[in-house]
Amino acid sequence: MTNQPHVGRVDDGHMPTYYIGSVGRALTLLSALNQRGHLTVSDAAEQLDVAPSTAHRLLQTLVHHGYAKQDDSRVYAPGPASTVSAEPSSPHRYSHPRAIRILRKLAFTVGGTVHVVALEGNSIRFIAGVEGSHDLGIATARSGWLLPAHITAGGRAILATFPDAQLASLYPDGRLPATRFCRIRTVDELRAQIEEIRRRGFATSRAAHEEVCGIGVVLPSEIGPATMAVTAAWPPHRFPANDTANVVHHLRVVTRQLVEDEN
Repeated sequence: MTNQPHVGRVDDGHMPTYYIGSVGRALTLLSALNQRGHLTVSDAAEQLDVAPSTAHRLLQTLVHHGYAKQDDSRVYAPGPASTVSAEPSSPHRYSHPRAIRILRKLAFTVGGTVHVVALEGNSIRFIAGVEGSHDLGIATARSGWLLPAHITAGGRAILATFPDAQLASLYPDGRLPATRFCRIRTVDELRAQIEEIRRRGFATSRAAHEEVCGIGVVLPSEIGPATMAVTAAWPPHRFPANDTANVVHHLRVVTRQLVEDEN
């Protein structure tokens, strides 16, 4: 399993020296339980890319401390000690095993970390992710994170599907949330970049972090502007600048697969 991408890992992009793997895996399972509302041992093993016996021990530990419970069919659900709502929201279907397998194949194909992201207000939530095998501690799968939409490739791709008036409504004062690595500060500046994204049909970004470059493509929507996207990210020295069209093709194939699975 050491050559497989790592699923669901959340940190600030740099693995701390004091990182405890078992704690990280338990927290990943707790997050998955609260997002999806239920997990089997097989689901947990798939989510963590570990043996079922390891997943079972982690789930039983959560049960012991009240953060999970097990019903008669031996399916795990959030326990009484969990303070996060157990009601799964629609976007979290993309963290299910079938979607994770699709994302894992994409990560291997493009050689980077991939995510499904969803719009929340003028931010995007990282719903599910698979870390590329070469990206340990650089482009981490940040499942659960919330970042300003305009600084990420997926967020920019989503915003580009909005009519100008609807885009402006996301930023009532005309200004964007200030961030460390993004130079644009106003809706007018964002709109100028979005015109190029609309023309190309995909977005790129290096504004979320100086050590991460990304490409984003929206999931097709038949009822208005897109609200979700699939992204791929790499450290700058591995960004496929000469192979962008091929990466975009693979991203679009995956967006269609995810939408077809939903239907």
